[in-house]
Amino acid sequence: MWRNYEKGAQVDNVSPEMQQLLQSLFNSIIGVKEKFLFYTMGDDEERISYVERAFAYELYFQWKNDKTVYGDPMWKHDDKYCINAEITKQFVEQICDKKNWGYPDMVLHGGNNSSSNYIVCEIKRQENIGKMTEDINKLGFLMRNDLHVKNGKIEWAGYKYGVFILTGQYHNGGNVEVKTSDILNNLKINELNVLDELKSRIICVVYNGKNLKYNNLLEVLEEKNK
Repeated sequence: MWRNYEKGAQVDNVSPEMQQLLQSLFNSIIGVKEKFLFYTMGDDEERISYVERAFAYELYFQWKNDKTVYGDPMWKHDDKYCINAEITKQFVEQICDKKNWGYPDMVLHGGNNSSSNYIVCEIKRQENIGKMTEDINKLGFLMRNDLHVKNGKIEWAGYKYGVFILTGQYHNGGNVEVKTSDILNNLKINELNVLDELKSRIICVVYNGKNLKYNNLLEVLEEKNK
């Protein structure tokens, strides 16, 4: 079941220790205004989506300054909860010998300690939704605890939750708002490569600049298979 999220609300079906951290992320997502998703062009008010990076930069700013967890900005507590974006390839490539898993858009982790990983995010705008299954697989990969770490340099623990964020309102012969059905219609089950025990901890989010809806991957798959 897709759920609506309003600022300060509980996030359904998540572990108690992760509740505030996911609330912090969700509050930050809805803090990103429409102007960071698309702009209006011409007399016909055609709306053109920005690339994902514009949304990601503003989300990074909102999350760093969110006060849900501590009552003051997250950036003041980087030693415990550190938010990073544009993760360097060199770091990720130390995690596993396998290639082509890609690099996460944004993460929340325990400072310099890679054994405390909390949330890993992938961001996609509607125009590029054809690649969403790759992003879901990337989340599932980085949530695993059994990754081979090269040379034993990193003490690794998988991220506790993965969040796939679909944004935007795109122009296709008229203004078409991004919907939860975009997730259902574009998720390719035959290409999905996520451990069963992780599916309930991957959250799919749809955000159009005003409203946020979410559901976990396990329930999305159940709905898609009906």
